[in-house]
Amino acid sequence: MAKFDEFGDYIDRMLGYANDELSYCIRGLHGDEECNEDNPDTSHEEWIDSIDYAEEDIRELKAAKKVLERFEKSLEAEE
Repeated sequence: MAKFDEFGDYIDRMLGYANDELSYCIRGLHGDEECNEDNPDTSHEEWIDSIDYAEEDIRELKAAKKVLERFEKSLEAEE
């Protein structure tokens, strides 16, 4: 099951990155200086779109994690 552990770890890392991206975009939307210096031409609508994309990534990664967990449980039940 080591392969599945590695994939679970990968999903967790990607979730961390997506959460970081979401936080960054929310900060940018609310006028955080660092975020807006990094992205000086980003409009309000672009920040909103980026937030939507990050939220969608999080939903998809959480769903993938649930599928992986169910698959692991089904394999354990077969043993």
